[in-house]
Amino acid sequence: MGEIEGCTQMFLNDNDPQWNDISCYALLGGVICKRNCSADCPNEDNSTTTTSSTTTAVGLTTQTTEETTTEVQYDEATTEDIETSTPNSCGNNSNICGADGWKWKCFKNGKCYSYHRYSVKGSYWKALAKCRKHHASVCSIETEEENEYVCKHYCGCKGKDVWIDMHRMVTEYGTNIVCLDGEDKKCYYETDSNSRNPWANGCPADASNMDDGKYGKKNCCVISKGKWKDVGCTRPISKVLCKKECVKPR
Repeated sequence: MGEIEGCTQMFLNDNDPQWNDISCYALLGGVICKRNCSADCPNEDNSTTTTSSTTTAVGLTTQTTEETTTEVQYDEATTEDIETSTPNSCGNNSNICGADGWKWKCFKNGKCYSYHRYSVKGSYWKALAKCRKHHASVCSIETEEENEYVCKHYCGCKGKDVWIDMHRMVTEYGTNIVCLDGEDKKCYYETDSNSRNPWANGCPADASNMDDGKYGKKNCCVISKGKWKDVGCTRPISKVLCKKECVKPR
């Protein structure tokens, strides 16, 4: 069984534009982008109601017997969901950290991001649509510092998987894993030799491995109990962590 063809490409056949379904992780030569350039916001409510969850985590440090590194595990305690009002961000080019009720943090590299975990029962593509609805993207983890923050607050504890935006492209096969973040840059641990391995035991799998035979190859990624796991992109996962860049409040 090959890749699930869940995306679409356009090409010319004798000057006749045609569509073709293709794997979402095939390497193509370009992309057509689109954005709303009208002066006014579309007719919609000035605010949208979203559900947020306040999560605390307690770190427990244990020594593993198979590795010499220190593994950090987290226990999760979640309060009741609360309703928050999120302003419509149409035309707003500067998202102030915390203005929409999302948790946020500024990192050593000078970048600030805000985060929110949502319930979403579905594939990676459904998770991506959920984040885009809130003018965000699925969380891509760029540094070990950010990974520790995400693990502390959104670790996917008690076996509950959470979509994150680490993946691999269909550029190399066999046992050579090509891990990329949401900006198609190599995952941070591959470029920083001092970083701890973020993967769970046995992950990532061989690039040719299928996810239970029906969810395609393991090209997408979730975080579970503070560790990354590679899964098929069409596997139904119940949570997604969304992320967007923000400006530190003055």
